[in-house]
Amino acid sequence: YPRAVVPGQGVAHDMKLTFKRGRVVKVEAKKGKDYLKKFLAQQSEDADRIAEFGIGLNDKAVFTGGEIIIDEKILGSIHLAIGWNKGYGGKTNASSHLDFIKDLRNCNGKVYADNKLMIDRGKLIAR
Repeated sequence: YPRAVVPGQGVAHDMKLTFKRGRVVKVEAKKGKDYLKKFLAQQSEDADRIAEFGIGLNDKAVFTGGEIIIDEKILGSIHLAIGWNKGYGGKTNASSHLDFIKDLRNCNGKVYADNKLMIDRGKLIAR
């Protein structure tokens, strides 16, 4: 993820999160890696668990640089959140919810599900 605002810590840049069994197990970043590690250490046990994965489909939404509710819906983007999701049908009652947004249009971004290509550089692949 190119940039993530980590509450109470700062901005992390060029992040890569590695998950195992739905939990963050490794954090890499060019700048601010310790921000996310410190943030997670201050939260409840399930703050590192995948809470949601979303695909942006709104062709009218434009990047605001901070209004997550808009930014996560931009056509060609994806977002992943960790932590709390109980309020919309999930099972995780963590003390935080943290979103990460990635625009796949300007990179070689791809999303696979069940080994099938679903999104290629921000475009949905019809099946």
